[in-house]
Amino acid sequence: MGSERMKKKGLPGYISVVWASVFALLVPCSVVRASETQAAGGDPEWGVLAIESPVTACGFVPGDTVIMTIRVSELLSPINGVQALIRFDADALTLDGIQAGDGAGSAWDGAGLLSDIDGRVVNLGVILFGSSTGGDGIVARLTFTALFGGADLLADVAMVELDGVLSSRLTLAADGSTVLPALVTPASISHGGDDEPDGDIDLFDLSAFLGCVTGPDSDQPLGDCCRFDFDRDDDVDLSDYGRFGLLFTGQIGP
Repeated sequence: MGSERMKKKGLPGYISVVWASVFALLVPCSVVRASETQAAGGDPEWGVLAIESPVTACGFVPGDTVIMTIRVSELLSPINGVQALIRFDADALTLDGIQAGDGAGSAWDGAGLLSDIDGRVVNLGVILFGSSTGGDGIVARLTFTALFGGADLLADVAMVELDGVLSSRLTLAADGSTVLPALVTPASISHGGDDEPDGDIDLFDLSAFLGCVTGPDSDQPLGDCCRFDFDRDDDVDLSDYGRFGLLFTGQIGP
């Protein structure tokens, strides 16, 4: 039925076939980097597949736990499977684990989970056996540890393409056919101290840092100034300034 749909298969059979083909094609691949990317041939009725980052004003420092979620929304037809090929910045993040659903009542809690990790690429399949859902919800959670071992202070997690075709798919419960999501969105996190955030620590960030200094052992709530609490001891002091100085570029902008 054209590029929008693959040949109808039962879901377990489909997953097996796609797994084998995707493993053979994992490299090379091109990264979908736009903040919103329209899938080629996608039909808006099939909804949105999004990667979501934690909501925090504090940024992240090496050693912090980062939980990214995979969410489906705006579905007009029930689905019982999601397959996603995801790339993450391995210089800034290490993947610790994957969980189906969110553990808090998602329709995907306890779903079957297939995953394969090849360097910085995750091939993920989540399957609802004997049920389906047409509602918005978290399909899976990916738990990372922040590393930020490279020069870039922004890290992204995004869906990828294989040979110019988005590889992520939704499986329709009605007939087991697969469709492209109409819209996919990536997510990013920023390093602590990058107040804007724009991927570096410059004079604008220095100005913000100086406005946040509390001194040691302060009882003052940090609020958004937690972005400059590099050692996570609930104050912004000389210890944090030392770490800020190591990251400071001095330039304005990227």
